[in-house]
Amino acid sequence: MSDRHEQFSVGGRPRVEVTTTSGDITIREGVAGAIEVRLEGSSEQIEIEQVGDTVIIGSPRRGFLRRMLSSDVRVTAPSGTDVQAHSGSGDINVDLSVAHLEAAVASGDIRALRIEGNATIKAASGDVSLEHVAGRLELSTASGDARVGSVDGDLSSNTASGDLEIDYAGGSAALRTASGNLTIRRFDGEELSAKTLSGNLKVGIPPRRRIDVDVQSLSGKLRNRLPEGDGSPPEAEIVLRANSVSGDVTLLGG
Repeated sequence: MSDRHEQFSVGGRPRVEVTTTSGDITIREGVAGAIEVRLEGSSEQIEIEQVGDTVIIGSPRRGFLRRMLSSDVRVTAPSGTDVQAHSGSGDINVDLSVAHLEAAVASGDIRALRIEGNATIKAASGDVSLEHVAGRLELSTASGDARVGSVDGDLSSNTASGDLEIDYAGGSAALRTASGNLTIRRFDGEELSAKTLSGNLKVGIPPRRRIDVDVQSLSGKLRNRLPEGDGSPPEAEIVLRANSVSGDVTLLGG
């Protein structure tokens, strides 16, 4: 067991790529022009290298198995860094504003604050929590729950038994789930499609929207909880397509 500490100078397009099998990954905001790496645990067999403005953490040294990569990784990086992080049973915490984020875990959780571009998130049994995605979000979970504050771009999600909750969606959305529930508290995009088995769908619709609804379900129900309009002409149209076996679809004021 030994800890390591290394620091790298980077230019205007910094990027961090980190992989660990069982350790946690934490990335916090540091100073401009520098990426600092701390490894806590079995770190002697882990390579850290720099290629241009990219710092790569987690390549096994020649002759050693990937099972050796069990360190906790602590990184400080400039705001606006691109981040690619993969972990097996560890958690991923991104506590800074990043340019783009690609994160994947097996049994750990993923938590990130602000993504200024696109995000690709994959989790098996872990939970996902994202505060804001300014670009496109691609999300895939198995049994974990996902909570998203806001996503401005298009949204694509594929969930199994976990629930998905989104406060605000500004682009088009394509949602698929088995038994998990889907909730968008305010949908401000143009087109929403959802496919479920037993999961329920709740969508908050902003005022002055014309809605083109096509809901097909075997035993599920369509519930309209929208408030009465004030007679003002619609400002935009929303196309809503939902297909379920037993899940309900509920329209709410957003």
